[in-house]
Amino acid sequence: MQPDFSSTVVGVSSASMGAVTVGLALRLGTRILVDRRLAWEDGLALISWLAQIAFCSIIIVETRYGLGKHWDNFDVTYIDIYLKLITMSSVTYTFASVTAKASLAALYLTLFRGRSCLLRTLNQGLLLFLVCEAIEEVAVVMSQCLPAIGAWSSSGSGTCVNLKPFWWTTFACYMATNILLFFQPIPFLWYKGLPPYELATLVGIAIAGILTCIVSLLRQAAVAKIGRDITCTWKKSRKG
Repeated sequence: MQPDFSSTVVGVSSASMGAVTVGLALRLGTRILVDRRLAWEDGLALISWLAQIAFCSIIIVETRYGLGKHWDNFDVTYIDIYLKLITMSSVTYTFASVTAKASLAALYLTLFRGRSCLLRTLNQGLLLFLVCEAIEEVAVVMSQCLPAIGAWSSSGSGTCVNLKPFWWTTFACYMATNILLFFQPIPFLWYKGLPPYELATLVGIAIAGILTCIVSLLRQAAVAKIGRDITCTWKKSRKG
């Protein structure tokens, strides 16, 4: 009997939902108390929170149908449900990630207004890039097989592309946008004209950015390992 990590997945997903909820509450609460208003970047943060909650909820549901279990313990009668949930989680993850980064780019447009024309142009370009990135990622996930139903149905005939190049390309794009977004505030930490609220915000973003880049590296290492395991179990299931 292989170990079952379903409970770990549920625990991490639940903790993630709690963390993003607290983070959003602090952000919106601070906005209302300090600025007495909400801006459009806060709307993007709210959309990101909804997408993150949906993503984590789908992940938790997936554990009922095989996520966290070894292939030897997997009930193949759930394979179609599992594939559908995987597709849904991929789409919601994309929206959660892209809208979170878009909210930061929009926030920078407000914080750096009148201070740097270069940063303003950079963040406007990032917003456009993030929109294109979301469209591309969803399109790849939904059209990875021909016919498309092959991505979420084991009964469908057809062929599917190898997603490993997509994973690495996505990782490169994520790291590039992470670096561009999270390291922008660093030069302004020594700017004496910043109000305390804005300075605290930039410090928090810089710290979160460093942690995010570290987590991204660890995640990609895990995805690469999972990719190798999926190939092995897929071959095994085909032979069986």
